[in-house]
Formats: sequence, C-alpha cells, structure tokens
Amino acid sequence: GRFDAVLQLRIQNENDRQLLEQVMTFILKIEDQEKLRDPKNFISKVEKTPNGPDLKLSTNTMLKIFYTELKKKFNFQTKRSVKLIKRDPTTGADIYRQHVLVKLIPIRVGDLIQMENTQYYVKRFYENQILFEKYGTSESIRIKFSQFEKKK
Repeated sequence: GRFDAVLQLRIQNENDRQLLEQVMTFILKIEDQEKLRDPKNFISKVEKTPNGPDLKLSTNTMLKIFYTELKKKFNFQTKRSVKLIKRDPTTGADIYRQHVLVKLIPIRVGDLIQMENTQYYVKRFYENQILFEKYGTSESIRIKFSQFEKKK
C-alpha cells in the first residue's frame, strides 16, 4: 500500500522484546482510535526487522500522533530523517518521505541502576540525555543516550 511516513521501532537487545510488545499493543490501540476519527489515518504495512518493526504510515499526521502519544508513556532516543521519493511532475518540486527512528530505552524515572561499579537513580529524561543522581548523595550527572549504552 501507499504510505507517507515511516516509524521505525527498535530495541537494543533481546531482553527488551517485552517492552517492544507493550509499545506495539499501545500503537495498535491508538491506530484503532485514529481510524474511527479519520479513516485516512492508518498503518499501511508492518515490516519486521531483527531489532523491531518498521511501520509504514498512511499520513504524516499519523506519525505525529504516534510520536506524541509514545513520548507520554515510554522513554526513547529519536532520530529523524527524510528521504527523497519523487519529484512532482507539474512543479518539479522534490517530494520527501519522513522517517522517525524510535530507539526504546528500557529504564524509567526512579529506577536504580549500576554503571561502572556505582549505583545511580534515574532522575529525568531529556531529548537525548538522561539525568542520574548518585545513590546516597545529591551528586548528579547527565549522560547522552549513546554514552549510556556503552557504560551500562
């Protein structure tokens, strides 16, 4: 089917498979609500990849709705890109397809985790960073998601 946007859901390892299933259930519920509200909003196709599915979405509106709703409930790192798909034959303008990569992070605010033999509480998530507080102190550190993956 035709699609205007792609939402790529990814997990970082097999232990996060259950989290991915929760996200997919959540997305399918939202899709059901949106199809009733506007029949043009739906998932055209789901392509499975080893680390999570690519959801081909009928409209850019659907991509925005999914992203906004996911942000309220789950923690993830985001990468956005556009891909040229064709040129408009009448105007010659480039037509792009939006791609949003959502890399799920399997921790929540309040979790106690260990990095480099030190325990930290997860305090807050920012766009591409996590704020941690060292256990038993008020010392805080901010770590980018990419660095966090290496330290864990």
